[in-house]
Amino acid sequence: CVRNPWDQVVSYYWYCCFKTPEFKPKNLTSIKEIKNKFKFFLKSSALHDMYIDKTQKIRMRPADFIAKINEGFIP
Repeated sequence: CVRNPWDQVVSYYWYCCFKTPEFKPKNLTSIKEIKNKFKFFLKSSALHDMYIDKTQKIRMRPADFIAKINEGFIP
């Protein structure tokens, strides 16, 4: 089964929202503000926990990080 890459990035954004308060939308946040925060998130380089060893971190943009993780599942 192959998962849509955009679905992965959006899911990862919401996962990160719970870990990183500056990305988390507020109750009164408009759709435009949420889109802008998502765009900022996609362009921002950050430290990500590695998939296998969560004590290791890697700095890169979220889409690049997800691509790296996905590539690890290709034989």
